[in-house]
Amino acid sequence: NAFENYAYALRNSLNNTDAANAIDAADKEALSSAIADAMQWLDANGSAEIEEVEAQHKQLEAVGKPIMTKLHQAGAQADSEGGTSGNTRASEPHIEEVD
Repeated sequence: NAFENYAYALRNSLNNTDAANAIDAADKEALSSAIADAMQWLDANGSAEIEEVEAQHKQLEAVGKPIMTKLHQAGAQADSEGGTSGNTRASEPHIEEVD
């Protein structure tokens, strides 16, 4: 179920320390509340019609997408300012070949 997968993916992102630190408190609370509501709805409506599930999915996306977009933009900005997420090769040791 795409809705359930999306809700769990958002929850996992929120539980990720780096992501959680990058999200401001108001967004974190809004997202956490929306995820909890979605999970509760899923538990209570296991036999819901597909249209109802899609409506709930869109409702969660309406909260989640803007927050996750801000998070990804902040990560991209950190990368362009010398952050290490993405390319960690610079911190790896250099091995020289010896004949």
